[in-house]
Amino acid sequence: MESIVDIRDVFLGYDRNSIILENINVKINKGQFFVIKGKNGIGKTTFIRFLYMKLLPIKGEYYIFNNKVETKDRTYIQKTRKRIGVIQQNSYLIPYLSVFQNIQISLEIQSKDKCNFNDKILQILKWVGIERKINEKIQTLSSGERQKVILARAVVSNPELIIADEPVLNLDDQTKKKIFFLLRSLTRLGTTVILSGSNIDFEEENNSILNLDEHYRG
Repeated sequence: MESIVDIRDVFLGYDRNSIILENINVKINKGQFFVIKGKNGIGKTTFIRFLYMKLLPIKGEYYIFNNKVETKDRTYIQKTRKRIGVIQQNSYLIPYLSVFQNIQISLEIQSKDKCNFNDKILQILKWVGIERKINEKIQTLSSGERQKVILARAVVSNPELIIADEPVLNLDDQTKKKIFFLLRSLTRLGTTVILSGSNIDFEEENNSILNLDEHYRG
């Protein structure tokens, strides 16, 4: 099975004297739904930043798409990020622009083909279930609707890997289930999904899980 992420004996922190997470060994395959668990403040966001190459390891090796991430190779890092869709806790939507415009901006940044994106954006909004909001300004949407826009923006460029940091934080149970359903459906198309979460019983879904509590140096 094709490996998308391969983490070998990784230590993460601010420097060698301030290690947060240690001895992490994980391999994540194509089309896998992978969950990062841990208590609040344990380092889940730190690990997500590492996966997206915003933070490089103090020790150990990180391979993504079968290539080793090197500290000095900024060109490779930037190129690789275009193959990844990211949902961060503070994912920023421009409140005075419409749903369509927010997603269009993301497509224009990611795509080399400056074609008309209308059909693609409408298709992705239908997928998340908010196509009727296409011309609504972000500031008029509910928190659940905004999170669906963030999800749509992350997947509209057909990334090979989705990395999501607490994607259902502060959402109601019904919206949480919808977001999880959408993310899981991506794996059936071959997309790899990595998400972090706390206080959610992921074990019931037979997911692959990394519990960061076991790697926290404290």
